[in-house]
Amino acid sequence: MKPPTALTTFTARLLALAALHSALALAAAADPADAFTLPLPPPPELPSLPAPPAAPAPALSLGEVPGALRAAFVRIDADLQSSAGENASSTLAPDLRAERSTITGGYLVAPDLVIAPDFNIPPRFVRAWRAVQEIANTGTTSNTYPVSGTPPSLRTKKKAGPASSAGNRGTGATTTTRPIAWAADRNAMLLKLARPAPRGRPLEFAPAENIAPSSCFSVKYTADLGNRAIIESLSQPRWQVSPDGTRTRRVPANSIIATDAGAPLALALSDALPPDATWKTPWRDWPWIYENDLKARHEKLTAATESALIHADLKMRPLPVRTGENPFSSITRPSAADPSAKPHPAIVLSPRRVLVLATLSAADTARLENVTLRLPGDTRVPARFIASVAAHGAFVAEPEHDIEAPLALPATEPDWPALRDRLLLTIDLRLQGETRLARPGITRILSVGYGVSDATGANITTPRPADPSNTLFLFDLDGNLLGCPLRPRSTNTDDNTYITRSSSSTRAQIISASALAEYATDPGDWSDTTNIPLTETEERQLVWLGVDLQPLTRELAQAQGVAEQTQNGNSGGLVTNVYPASPAERAGLQPGDVLLRMRRANSPANIAIRAGNNSSFSMQMFSRPDLQIPDSAYDRLPPPWPLADNPLNRKLKEIGAGKPLELDYARDGDFSTVSLTAEKGPSYYGTAPESIFAASGLNVKALTFETRAFYKIPDANSALIVSRVVAGSRASVAGLRPYDLIIEVNDQPVTTPDAFSEFAKTGGNLRLLTRRMSQTRIVTLDLDAAE
Repeated sequence: MKPPTALTTFTARLLALAALHSALALAAAADPADAFTLPLPPPPELPSLPAPPAAPAPALSLGEVPGALRAAFVRIDADLQSSAGENASSTLAPDLRAERSTITGGYLVAPDLVIAPDFNIPPRFVRAWRAVQEIANTGTTSNTYPVSGTPPSLRTKKKAGPASSAGNRGTGATTTTRPIAWAADRNAMLLKLARPAPRGRPLEFAPAENIAPSSCFSVKYTADLGNRAIIESLSQPRWQVSPDGTRTRRVPANSIIATDAGAPLALALSDALPPDATWKTPWRDWPWIYENDLKARHEKLTAATESALIHADLKMRPLPVRTGENPFSSITRPSAADPSAKPHPAIVLSPRRVLVLATLSAADTARLENVTLRLPGDTRVPARFIASVAAHGAFVAEPEHDIEAPLALPATEPDWPALRDRLLLTIDLRLQGETRLARPGITRILSVGYGVSDATGANITTPRPADPSNTLFLFDLDGNLLGCPLRPRSTNTDDNTYITRSSSSTRAQIISASALAEYATDPGDWSDTTNIPLTETEERQLVWLGVDLQPLTRELAQAQGVAEQTQNGNSGGLVTNVYPASPAERAGLQPGDVLLRMRRANSPANIAIRAGNNSSFSMQMFSRPDLQIPDSAYDRLPPPWPLADNPLNRKLKEIGAGKPLELDYARDGDFSTVSLTAEKGPSYYGTAPESIFAASGLNVKALTFETRAFYKIPDANSALIVSRVVAGSRASVAGLRPYDLIIEVNDQPVTTPDAFSEFAKTGGNLRLLTRRMSQTRIVTLDLDAAE
């Protein structure tokens, strides 16, 4: 038999109570006076039914994002475009080449206003701005933030379609937008939508006076990472402490600071929160720079810099054609790389001092003949070279008359770390054809680099703006110059070409405007005395160690035990000859040594040593004197001896004669370092005295140290070298070739080109005793008396 249940007992009680009430009713009807004489039983105890479960509140600590936050997420797309005659910066170029938008996540703060990180893109590179809301406003029906049905496409070839319906998740509601204001003190911009977001719900910020960051969470909408939200607790603070003791709390940039329940408190567009309560400042109270205000500031800045940010034209002597080089080759005359091929930006420091932002190597400056400044109104002002800047790629020039309205240079260096994320004005100074372009814009300092200046040894702080253009001048919002772009100057660049110049690919750095004031003074410690204009004779002066080098190969590097030190023979050089009384001989270098690398004294940067390649065809020509060579190729025949004007000596000229060096070398498997100083060398084949006989198509030169070493001619003996034979000329018909030796003329020794000219004055036939390697020949040459 089953025990009685609670329901059975309850039913029995109800039936008994009903019977009692019926009896009482009958008694009252029989005798009304006795109707309420019986006591009433207590009311029955009814069982309590369980209440329906309450919906749990969303908790960011559990990875749940309330619908009120999700409804404020907006993706901002910047559709890029090219600008006529101008390349996009390195940060924009990949997106532009891939035909995709640059995107970021933003937050709806009003029905038609979105706050997002500043894109820092010049307006000329943006074709259109678009706002896309990927997730519908679903209220509280879902407490988690899912990924969209399909990842947002980054392609922008097709125009955005009409806004989708409010409940269609994953397709996105799109509207056009545009920036209307920029925060002055943080990396944020305010965008206005063409129409209110159909799915959006603006953030409603809760009072945050008594809430500490440690009890909060950051919610970051990452539209560029698959339309997700990243949640981080701020309970474990990450402090960043500056040298002066200033603290900031590290947080994810471009995030919402909210309570665990998802109540938004503030927006953190930067990656740091100040230790005080200023991070709680409502977004409407941020210092905003609106469109009209920004336009007025740009117009004022453009007018103030028109006469101070100018361009300079450089005129240079033609590049010298070295022996054996094709005068029409791109190596000999690289028009694009020649500094005189285009004007260079310049800044007026004072009425009599102009800083020309041209990175000229010593070889470039040696050919500099004059400077012309371009002023407003197409005015040209000649200027005189004053000095090169040792630390940066620039030189100072003096105009022939005063230039008014120079830029005011601050006395103190800007506090670059304090300016991080602040809105700054810019002038992008360029030249398009013959037109000066000074485009105003805005940027922000995203980070700051620290280091030591090679020139002065002082600590320097280098800001890194969002726009990495090499032509960007920085100003504060009041139009005061903060810094200008200068390339760091270094002689430690490897270059194995015939033309050695400073690397033009080096990224310019923003140098504080306060440092420019020094360049307005007379040359001193800031100047480079070796980087100056020279006469043509001075320019061709040799700077040398006094060695001939043979290039290494993989096999030769392994045989010498220097494969690791030379990257399997890609650098280094085998010493084949050491000239008497040279710096190399005094330093104890010997034939057979392998030169590896060198450094300026007290410099950690190595300069790889490279040996020039001699022409195998030229060597074959001299090993086979009977080899027939078309006379049309004579002008392109390189000499068979190692060139004195080789890559090593050109690098030494760039460093400068008299500069102490450290040289690493290997000898018989042992590695050593020696200290020496490069010196000005003697006259070499490229600068040897030369006589020209145009009518006969013949040039002759005197012997020099490297030609005597190649031909093994003692200093006591004399001869001349045929330096040029014109195709089809009398000299060519007579059988002369370039680099033949002329021992005698009319049976008499000849010592100098001038002596040869004396024989030529008589005219008629000259009987020449010539030598080509070991083969001696008699050549008869008909010369005009006019020569």
